[in-house]
Amino acid sequence: VSTLSPAMDIQVASNFERILFEALDRDGEAVARLYAQLAQSGGFDIPEPALARLRADFAAAHVDDAETLQTMAWSAQDDAPICPHTAVGYAARAKVAQAMSNNVVVFLATAHPAKFPETVAQATGAAPALPAKCADLFLRQEQFDSLAADVDAVKQYIRERSRAWS
Repeated sequence: VSTLSPAMDIQVASNFERILFEALDRDGEAVARLYAQLAQSGGFDIPEPALARLRADFAAAHVDDAETLQTMAWSAQDDAPICPHTAVGYAARAKVAQAMSNNVVVFLATAHPAKFPETVAQATGAAPALPAKCADLFLRQEQFDSLAADVDAVKQYIRERSRAWS
């Protein structure tokens, strides 16, 4: 189901696989078995001990598009517009506040609101401005290099331009 928050639409999120790995005591084979079951049957049940660990550290909530837009509009009132993904996190936190009442919460925005101009405009009535360092982005000349469809050529190109191999 497509939403205003495309990152939330991912069906098999790599972040979930990583936290499942931790909840299963870093047992990669157990994760592989669960994901093989997902591929075969479309789902899997998290083993109870791992599920208990996840429930001890996480709370979850559903946030729909209307709530996302409402949260984005609210944040823009203080001249601090947020992207739809950040709005989902903020709105979800409000829903689970009682369950998480003893925890300090820090919100780090996942993207600049200018990445989602149509959604921000829908929520606030105005498209967000690009950050100063990107203000001329659409006026800049596009730069690119063409490479042969050859793995070794691509590796060489990266090696010549990467500080990692310097």
